[in-house]
Amino acid sequence: MIKSKKGQATVEMVILFALITSIWLGVNKILKNSQVYQSIFGDPWVRLKNTIEFGVPTDSAQAGGKHPAHIVRHSTRKK
Repeated sequence: MIKSKKGQATVEMVILFALITSIWLGVNKILKNSQVYQSIFGDPWVRLKNTIEFGVPTDSAQAGGKHPAHIVRHSTRKK
């Protein structure tokens, strides 16, 4: 046994911090490789970006042509 326990708490906190950090890095790497972050943050952002840019909430790259300003409107007034 150690006679002096003066630095015991500090050593335990450093070991605990290292353990938590290594577990977090491992979990983070697994989540990145399985593209969980992409499905949570990336896919909804595409719809929001298209809504902001073109006014149409769609996932496709054809959103630019669906904007109401691109619709051809003809107005004829006959008596």
